[in-house]
Amino acid sequence: MISRIKIQNIEMDLLIKNITKKSLKIYVSEDKKLVIHKPKDYPMAKVKNFILKNEKNIIEEFNKEKEITNDFHFLGEEIDYAYKENSQVMNVDVKKLGNNLLVVYNKNLPENIKKEIIEKEQINFFYKELGDLILKYVEKHKIHIQKNINIIKIKNLKSRWGSCSSKNNLNFNIKLICFREEVIEYVVVHEMCHLVHMDHSKEFWRLVEKILPDYRVRKSELSKKIKIPELLK
Repeated sequence: MISRIKIQNIEMDLLIKNITKKSLKIYVSEDKKLVIHKPKDYPMAKVKNFILKNEKNIIEEFNKEKEITNDFHFLGEEIDYAYKENSQVMNVDVKKLGNNLLVVYNKNLPENIKKEIIEKEQINFFYKELGDLILKYVEKHKIHIQKNINIIKIKNLKSRWGSCSSKNNLNFNIKLICFREEVIEYVVVHEMCHLVHMDHSKEFWRLVEKILPDYRVRKSELSKKIKIPELLK
């Protein structure tokens, strides 16, 4: 839901998104919209009070010049793209090398589709890397769960890091690739534990803690600000 709001004589678009979490989140987006994440049934009167309490921070964020940058987080490390032409490469080869995600492409790629092909391979790289890690941790921890998993999917989710369905399907957010492996492992374990307990009961958290005694530390990192690759936004 998008509307207009005026704060200290500054007008901006207000974008309200309903989420499953119980807490409110507020920020100014790169295109200067005031974005509010709120629970579906949260009263608008309380949302307005929340905005008033954060007026000063909102204005400061709105007036701040956004730095245009291509760097992003990959497995907890801040890196950037590096591009290189090589006639020996069939089409495009993407790999992590030092502080860069190295994209090597054939210089003879047709100009009209070069950008599309390169971006497709970059996205494929992110999905493969995360997929390999998810399968690694599923295999590692299946002994603790002893439940069959039907399907594992990676999606570009908007508000969840993962989910587990009643059909034993596990879904994971591709943006997890921004976090270090230990955090990804926590999300995998979290969703696997839902195969046993489909809620967030005490029994559920006991099982998570039994598998990952430091899960609270790992979980807390999910709330940290990350730089997401533009292709995954």
